[in-house]
Order: sequence, then C-alpha cells, then structure tokens
Amino acid sequence: MKKALLFFTLLSFTYLSYAQSSARIAGMKITKFGLSATYDEDMIRDIGADYFIGVSKDGIEADIEDVNFRSQDIYSMVCENPAIRAELTLQPFRSLKNISLNTGASFMFNRNDASYYNFYYNTGVNDYNNIRFSSYSNELALDASLLYHQKFLFLHLYGGVGTNLGMTFAGRMTLEGAYKKETTVEGSGTDGGESTQIEYIDFREEHQMKNLLHQRVFLQGGATIITFGRLELGLEGRIGIGYRAASDVFAVTELHSAGFVAKWCLK
Repeated sequence: MKKALLFFTLLSFTYLSYAQSSARIAGMKITKFGLSATYDEDMIRDIGADYFIGVSKDGIEADIEDVNFRSQDIYSMVCENPAIRAELTLQPFRSLKNISLNTGASFMFNRNDASYYNFYYNTGVNDYNNIRFSSYSNELALDASLLYHQKFLFLHLYGGVGTNLGMTFAGRMTLEGAYKKETTVEGSGTDGGESTQIEYIDFREEHQMKNLLHQRVFLQGGATIITFGRLELGLEGRIGIGYRAASDVFAVTELHSAGFVAKWCLK
C-alpha cells in the first residue's frame, strides 16, 4: 500500500513537471493532474468453482472433479477491490472547452475474489460438507474516458464514457473445505455388530494464479468543488461491464466503483 502511494505520488510530480515545461501532449492541452482513491466491486457473474479452478497455474490436488457445484449452493460471494489512479486531464478540442479527455494509470492491490459453497441441501454431494475458493491478486491498467463538464452553482459536474485495459498479476488462489470420512468399527453397534463413524476433515491448498488480461467499458460521473483557485476535490463513480481472460478462462464482470478524487488545475 505504501509503495503504491509513493509510486503514484512520484508519477503525479512527473506529470506536473512535464505539464509546466510543455503544456501539450499530442497537440492536446494539459489542464489537470491528480489522484483518485476508489472502492471497486468488479464482480464476476456467477463466480464459482470453474473460474477458480481455471485460474490455477498447476491445477488442484483435491478430488472434486465429480462434485456438482450448483449456483444455489453458493452461500456467499466476495469481490473487493481498493484502487488508486494517477490521472492526467487533456483538452482534446480547442473549440469545445467543456469536453475533456481523462487519461491515467490505475493500480488495484490485493483484489479479493471468493465463493463459499455449503452442500447441506445438495443431496448429490456426499463426500464434502463445504468448499471455499478465494484469491488475492494485483492489477495494473491504463484508463481513458471522454467527459462533458458543466458548472452548476459552486459545483463542477461531469459525466461520460470510458474504458481501461490491463493485466492481473502476482495472484494466489486458495481452496479449502472439509471432506467426509466414514469408518466402520466392529463390535461398536448397539447389538454388538458394526457401526459407521463419520467425521469431517479439514483440507487446504494454495496455488499461483495465471496472469489475466482484463478490460472494461463504463459510464463515469462525478461532482467536485475547486478550492484555493487550483485544488479540485470531489466524489466520482463508475458503472460498467468487462471481462477477465486467460488460457481456458473467460469471465464477464460487472463494475461498480465509487471514491474520492483530488486534482490540481493548471493555468
């Protein structure tokens, strides 16, 4: 976390130095630079066993090939994604000052995805009591969005469309749960015959994840105020769809993002 903040702080100062020495990039005027910190839910639709097994680099050890992983057996799902973005705002059209091109680089650290299966009501699964899949990974991406700005009283409102493209890397996937072990004991029954003893034994295994390509398209909107003539502070949100992909893996995602944005306005 500290390394990420330091990286994006240094990147922002680089933006500032460049903007002061050359006010244009590819013919477009630089108008702002800054940082945003958001909480993103990049939820995979029906995230389940197939996805987690598919992202493991070396497969899995547990004998769960014949387990019927039904969506109705999923007790809970988690997709938590804190993100930091370093942003540079450009003016793509000289005659349309209300239109801006927002560009940047984002870093998502310790993204947590998880699914927990409870087989209590699944009569087709006799060997397992529960199975939990979880993963932690990091993401780097490049962002671009085309936004329309409008001032309303003391607020600066904006909205538009955007996309990003990047890689998920340095991930690890965990599989854990409890399987049923039956033991037949001679002479332990009420009539001196056999009896069956059942116990559930916990298991756990951890695997490295494949690197994943990801992309999203989204609607973006926000509201800010400008203080001290230069410092822009406000709230921003995104909603959209996307995908994550690797060999043998393709998953559709739904994005919901909200957070805080701080930018420095250039002359």
